[in-house]
Amino acid sequence: MFETIINTHGGVCNNQISGFVRYGTKQEKLFGVASMDRRQRKSRQAIFRAFTELLKKENYSKITVQQIIDLADVGRTTFYTHFETKDALLRILLC
Repeated sequence: MFETIINTHGGVCNNQISGFVRYGTKQEKLFGVASMDRRQRKSRQAIFRAFTELLKKENYSKITVQQIIDLADVGRTTFYTHFETKDALLRILLC
């Protein structure tokens, strides 16, 4: 199941690019991801990886934003810059 989720990161969901997008792709140009600099993309990727790893080990309801940001090694502000809530992160991951 998690391999499928990880492989969907280049997809489009609710007019947003979810997850990992390579520089210079049509998706970046069409959906504004090109405006994200390398640092922002790396932070977003780290959050996705951390969340996916936590989902492999724990029930979704027990995962906290603090656990995600600790594992991703990003700040709380960085997390909330990319995602409104943990639920929003899950929705993007599942699209």
